[in-house]
Amino acid sequence: EPRSASICASTAVTVGVVGRDAFHQLMKSYPSLHDELWRALTRRRFCDCSRQLPELSHLNQRERLRWVDTGRRIDLEAGQSVNVSEEDAWAFVLIGAIESSGARYGSGSLFQTATEVTLKALEKTRLVLLPRRNSEFI
Repeated sequence: EPRSASICASTAVTVGVVGRDAFHQLMKSYPSLHDELWRALTRRRFCDCSRQLPELSHLNQRERLRWVDTGRRIDLEAGQSVNVSEEDAWAFVLIGAIESSGARYGSGSLFQTATEVTLKALEKTRLVLLPRRNSEFI
């Protein structure tokens, strides 16, 4: 999705621009960079979304990050499905859209899941299934 940013440098800085094709080539050539960028995006967006939910508002930043880091990251193509296991309690849609029990959840959605439910991707989707919270996260 398109992004923009504004910055204000406090010292001299050299800035470069990486075009879309070059960026995708970098991601293919350096899998660890690809994984780290996705991890950073997931953590940032998860923290933003989880702060908005009253039932998660008591979690501090460190607890949120620890929790999302324990989640199962899943990439789905349109039409693919994943079954939610007993261990999974929450789903976070990082990008894309899914359908679950007749409800549609888009990018940035964070919701509790029922056990033994199927999540179906309506488009290319990256999601994180989060375990039940225990005292480590509360």
